[in-house]
Amino acid sequence: PNDAGIILALGPSPHSALIELSHHEAVSNYRGLSLQFKVDDLCAFLDTVPDGLAYEGPTARPWGARYAYFTDPARVSVIIFDGPTY
Repeated sequence: PNDAGIILALGPSPHSALIELSHHEAVSNYRGLSLQFKVDDLCAFLDTVPDGLAYEGPTARPWGARYAYFTDPARVSVIIFDGPTY
């Protein structure tokens, strides 16, 4: 009822993918949920992360990608990565 949330649009307009995240007062279990975002250069992205914002990585994956793992306040895993996707 108070429109607390955000809609993320991916790709050029008209957007081919949308995800809506909204705030709810009830506690939810997001175990197993992750949001993953590909960037051109993971190290360049990590250079923009504010001091004090915790994350794990970068971690090299066997298929040549590098991953950094964040956790948002609702305990959702947010993964930022570069490299190939298959």
